[in-house]
Amino acid sequence: MKILNKICLILIIIGQSSVDANFYGVVNVVQKAGFHFTGISRAALALGYTLRKCHQIASFPDAGSEVFDFCKSRCEKQNVDIQNLKVKIDESDGTIIEVVGRQSIVFSATNYNELQQALKNPQDEVSRQVILIYAFLVDHEIGHIKSNDAVKRNAFLVGSNLLVYAGSHYVMNHTSLKTWFKPATNFKEFIISAIAFGCVKPLFAANDYVYSLYAQDQETAADYNAIKYADNPESLRLAASYFEKLDESYINVLCGTQEINPSFSWIVKAQFENVRKILETQYQSQKITEDFRAWVKKQTKYLNLVRSIADQEHPSGIVRGKAIRAAADKLEADQLGSNVSEVVCLN
Repeated sequence: MKILNKICLILIIIGQSSVDANFYGVVNVVQKAGFHFTGISRAALALGYTLRKCHQIASFPDAGSEVFDFCKSRCEKQNVDIQNLKVKIDESDGTIIEVVGRQSIVFSATNYNELQQALKNPQDEVSRQVILIYAFLVDHEIGHIKSNDAVKRNAFLVGSNLLVYAGSHYVMNHTSLKTWFKPATNFKEFIISAIAFGCVKPLFAANDYVYSLYAQDQETAADYNAIKYADNPESLRLAASYFEKLDESYINVLCGTQEINPSFSWIVKAQFENVRKILETQYQSQKITEDFRAWVKKQTKYLNLVRSIADQEHPSGIVRGKAIRAAADKLEADQLGSNVSEVVCLN
C-alpha cells in the first residue's frame, strides 16, 4: 500500500509539472514530457487520490466521540452496515465533509469541531440548527457510501483519462498529422505546433465536461438520498440555505463586493474576472435598469459556468437549494396531513 501510494504521488507531481508546462505554452517541453503524459498523470491522480487523502489524514476520532456516534446513528437509520465505519479528520485547511474509500466519512478539522461542539450542547438554539444541517450533510455522504460512488468516480476518471491519452497519443504519433507536433525549430513551426496542440486540447476539456456531468449526477442522487431520510422540514431548509450561500459567494465576486477565494489558482481567478467583465459589459450595453446584483442572480448560464470553474463536481447551490426547499414543503405538507388524519381518527 505504501509503495503504491508513493508511485501515485510521484506520477501526480510529474503530471502536474507537465500540465503547468503545457499551459505556459513551452511547446518543446510539452511534446517531450508534458502533453503526452498529461493523460497518464490525470489517471494517476484519480487512482492515487484516495491513498493520498488517507495519507494526509492524521487524526482518527475515538469510536465513542459524539461525531462518530452521530454518524453511526445516521447510518443505522438507513440500514447501512457500520461494522467498518470510520470517521476521520483531515487536518488540512478548509471546510469539507466527504467520503473517501468505501466507508470513511472525512471531516475537515473545522467541520468536525463545529459539529462536536454542537452535539455537546444540543439545547442551544445555534447548536440545534448546526446539528440539523449536519444531519442532511451526513445523510448525503451516506448516500455516496451506499452507491459506492468514491470507487466508481475514481474508476471513471482513470478509464476516461487513459482513453483520451491513448487517442491524443495516436493522433500525435501515428497519423499524417504527427508532423504538426514535432519540436519547433523556427517561429513558423512554433506557431503550427502551438495551434496543433490547441486543437488536441479540447479532448481533455470534453473529458472534463463528461466527468463533471457524471459527478454532478452522483451528487444529485446523494441529495435525494438525504431528502428521502429527512424527518424534519427545518433540516432541509437549513441545508438549502447552506448550499445557496455557497453560490452567493460567487455572486459577490462577480458583483465586485467580495474578493475571490485566495486558495484558487491564478487561472481560476482570471476566468472569474473574465466572466465578471462579460456580465458588466452586457449589463451596460443593454441599459438594464434592474439592480446589477439582482440581474446577475438571474444569469443561470454564467452562474453555472463559474460554478464549473470553481467546482466541477457539484451542481449549482441555488439549483440544489430549490430542489431541497421543494422537498421540505412536501414533507411539511405530508406531516400536517398525517397529523390531521390522526386527530380525525381520535375524534
